[in-house]
Amino acid sequence: MLWRRDPTSQPVADTLHLSDAFRKPGMEPEQAEGMARALGEELGAHVAAQGDLQAGFREVRGEIEAVDYRLALARSELGGEIRALDGKIEGVRTELGARLDALHPTMKIVGTAVGLAIALLGFVAGTAVLRSPAPAQWYAPPQATATAAPAAAEAARTSMP
Repeated sequence: MLWRRDPTSQPVADTLHLSDAFRKPGMEPEQAEGMARALGEELGAHVAAQGDLQAGFREVRGEIEAVDYRLALARSELGGEIRALDGKIEGVRTELGARLDALHPTMKIVGTAVGLAIALLGFVAGTAVLRSPAPAQWYAPPQATATAAPAAAEAARTSMP
């Protein structure tokens, strides 16, 4: 086995095993040990072990659950505020309806009074027109009436046998 896990979940190359694997084909012992040590350090610094990944996933899941909890809490608070506002709106609507219902008879009286005032104004204006003297062009000229009667009488006498 080339890899073993230490208690901190860091991948650590088994440098002794690597060194032995490098010596078998004929590599010098000093060179094999140096190469195994360098590989062990580099792999330990840059390769994540399964335990590291699992710990990272647990951390991310925890953060997601915290965000979900805060979101659910905000939804709950907003839902309560929305319900409270709905109640206030309904109260205002009810109060406004009651006020309009209370004003309805008053508005009927005001409407009737305005109608009567308009009728009275029409009556006063009509009687004022009837009482005022008519303009001169509405009368027949007095000469036409005086000359028309004798002419009609003369025509009647001449046509009789």
